[in-house]
Amino acid sequence: LLWFQHDKEQILHKIHELTGADIGVYGTGMVGGFPQVNTEEELNKLPWAIRHFACSKDISHLCNERYHGKCWVDRQGFSWEGIDLSMEKPPTNQKAEPGGRAGWHPGDREHQLQARALTFPILQALHAVLKTWMNAPLKDNQWHMTEYYKTIKAKVVEHASEWEAWCEAK
Repeated sequence: LLWFQHDKEQILHKIHELTGADIGVYGTGMVGGFPQVNTEEELNKLPWAIRHFACSKDISHLCNERYHGKCWVDRQGFSWEGIDLSMEKPPTNQKAEPGGRAGWHPGDREHQLQARALTFPILQALHAVLKTWMNAPLKDNQWHMTEYYKTIKAKVVEHASEWEAWCEAK
């Protein structure tokens, strides 16, 4: 499977057409999919994970939470293995927020969304595979991929002249 974030030049589609290779184009989660809200009330009704991405221009000041990390969180009643780890004050001075928050960086919330956009198709594929395996035994052509790979490789070589436009620097 060839899997890329975008295929603006339709290269992957061409590879699929010429060779039969499986392709996939994943998104970032940023296109479509989010309701755009115009009021703070509408915004607060959305799940927390997408609020940062849903604001219209009129309420964009409410959606500036690109980061949500803190250096210290007071923990009351926090224990592990029977050991009380509650602390009202840290043992050393702490910054309010971790460093390295550049203005150009989209923030950890956008990274979290991209990770979910990448993970979901993998989980869907694993689910489909597990359902197939439940109907074992598998046929040889479902289990052994050698012929499939040889066919793709032969077609890549056969159509080598068609890759020049995308691969060779002039």
